[in-house]
Amino acid sequence: MTLTPPQLRLARAALGLPNSRKTSYRNRHYTPGDGDFHKAWLSMQQQGLAVAGAVEGLAVFRLTRAGAEMALADGERLC
Repeated sequence: MTLTPPQLRLARAALGLPNSRKTSYRNRHYTPGDGDFHKAWLSMQQQGLAVAGAVEGLAVFRLTRAGAEMALADGERLC
């Protein structure tokens, strides 16, 4: 199981990476419930790499531990 390049960009953004500390500091991404970003997150959810919820009419996705670890680059770590 691997992340596609668009999924990897979304996952890293959800974790707040890259940053100078090379450490994640969040784990969330909001989408309006349609579009390419939403579809990418749904695919990650189907693979067990993310979980979904809703906040004020928006879909909110969080990476599972497995999904978060797949998004790390060399030298980075999870908070």
